[in-house]
Amino acid sequence: MEKRLLALPFWVMILFLLSFPLSVISAEGPQPTPTVDRLAAPVVPENPSQVDIGRSLYYYNCMPCHGDYGQGLTDEFRGIWEEDHQNCWEPGCHSGRAGEEGFPIPRIVPAVNIAPRSEQLFPANGDLYEYLRTTHPPQNPGWLKDDEYHALTAYLFSLAGRQPPASEAKQMALSLPGLTVIGLAAVLVGVMLFIVIITRWYNQRR
Repeated sequence: MEKRLLALPFWVMILFLLSFPLSVISAEGPQPTPTVDRLAAPVVPENPSQVDIGRSLYYYNCMPCHGDYGQGLTDEFRGIWEEDHQNCWEPGCHSGRAGEEGFPIPRIVPAVNIAPRSEQLFPANGDLYEYLRTTHPPQNPGWLKDDEYHALTAYLFSLAGRQPPASEAKQMALSLPGLTVIGLAAVLVGVMLFIVIITRWYNQRR
């Protein structure tokens, strides 16, 4: 009976150590979805990947015509702009009328986030890169730097759910999605403490 009472705190400690890392990870896991400003500039991380850089370039150079996630110039997308910016083809904007400063925009701007269409038009990332470099931005093709066109290519591939260029794919493979540093550290500490306690308990029973 006395041995059982002495063993009780041990099992309580074991349960605590097992639940602690899980509680830390779950606390850092799913959070309430905040209201998203779809027109807000993307935040570039301290050590941005090629896709991160491409996302920022897309926002400043492509998003107004191609949509916030590559869906094209849809009625829904234009509806999130301020009312006096929703009609891209009114006089003084991008209608193509003589004397207007803005470059003309076609009535239909197709989506760039559809994989089959992207793969058909641009089988390799080099094809898309060359197309962007020679045609975009429409008002001044070739205006961006070569590495910026490569970054845009990587981001557009990601929008369409396609494999990014080889260098970016290698970088992404080295990441650990879904695990925070604190959560991973908590798991390791819990496992180490568990091993120490089990070892001491086993040695005491010998």
